[in-house]
Amino acid sequence: MNQRQDLMPPHKARLLSGLFCCPKLTKRMIDMSDLKFSIRRAEPNDAAGCCELMRNEDVFAGLLQLPYPTETAWRERLSSKSNEGDILLVAVDKGEVIGQISLFGNTQMRRRHAAMFGLAVIGHAQNKGVGSALMKAMIDYADRWTTFL
Repeated sequence: MNQRQDLMPPHKARLLSGLFCCPKLTKRMIDMSDLKFSIRRAEPNDAAGCCELMRNEDVFAGLLQLPYPTETAWRERLSSKSNEGDILLVAVDKGEVIGQISLFGNTQMRRRHAAMFGLAVIGHAQNKGVGSALMKAMIDYADRWTTFL
């Protein structure tokens, strides 16, 4: 048996929304430097925090998104039914969204093995391990629970 098969869980956990999720990703506490944050799946109530994160001048300059995001648009994005396997995780410190990472699959037949992802960390939390922890959680999710290469 190869290493990848050893890492695969015996079954998948189905969420109420119909999406599959790794139970370990439900909520994970991370303690790094002066931050103690948790990583979890984003919820519609995180819309204001995601919007503020994307408005942050240290974050916005590196994005491919349009300026002036609205909380309403973020709430719709977080509430909408996505493709199976799509996920958006947030890093939260004392109730503040300090980072997020998203992974979106492709619905085209010949591109289903590929995905797009985005990562953002608010200025005061950069270079403190937040982005690395989000990447580690996303790689774990992609390797164990999706068909992305």
